[in-house]
Amino acid sequence: MMILKFATRFCKLLGFTFFNFHLYAAAFLGMEVRRVISEPTAASLAYGLHKNKGVESVVVIDLGGGTLDVSVLWLQGGTFVTQDMAGNNWLGGQDFNDRIQKHMLSVRICQHI
Repeated sequence: MMILKFATRFCKLLGFTFFNFHLYAAAFLGMEVRRVISEPTAASLAYGLHKNKGVESVVVIDLGGGTLDVSVLWLQGGTFVTQDMAGNNWLGGQDFNDRIQKHMLSVRICQHI
């Protein structure tokens, strides 16, 4: 199977150099980029939320390896439109692991006192 057209997603943390590499690689392989979508939109599509009747808005929480992103998407005519986004570029990964570990240790210590 040969893919000649595809959609790609854009990760804001990796920046435009990485994004441009995607476009260059597609052109090099003779592919046409049909659409560039945000990661929250990609997640919503992957879960098939656009197929559910009655879905009008979706909140996508992306707690990744180094960042936290929260997006509010509205479904309009079968297409997700980003209404608002917020996040923290430094919450996630090891910071998140450290906080969970500290909380779990405090809970365990309190249970044995």
